[in-house]
Amino acid sequence: MVQAMVFLGFPMVGLAGLFWFFRRMKTSRIPSPPTRFYTLLFVNLVAWLHVLYTFYFWEPSGLFDLEIIYVGYVSPLLAIWAVIVLRRDRRLSRYHFGAFVASIGYFVVWAVGVAASTHAASIHKSN
Repeated sequence: MVQAMVFLGFPMVGLAGLFWFFRRMKTSRIPSPPTRFYTLLFVNLVAWLHVLYTFYFWEPSGLFDLEIIYVGYVSPLLAIWAVIVLRRDRRLSRYHFGAFVASIGYFVVWAVGVAASTHAASIHKSN
């Protein structure tokens, strides 16, 4: 029951919030709302939450391995792509600027996390 709530319930609530946010952007009448970038950020957040929940509360599985590959290698590349594309559009609206800043923030947090985990692994290995 708890697994169903975590793996289905939380993403569904988040998806409802994402659609509400899309509707809000649409009613703001901004030129070409950055929905694909917010969708990407949402998918990254859900993948990270799923990895963390699985790691701390359950046993890792094959899907866990795929998500580790996604959050470790694919999502940072997609964040860089979003920053490059949104760089010229960031002045169109506050939503574009928010997606631009959130994509930069995602990449920075990812890079700091990789550096910290690499450092922690090197300390653990030397002991």
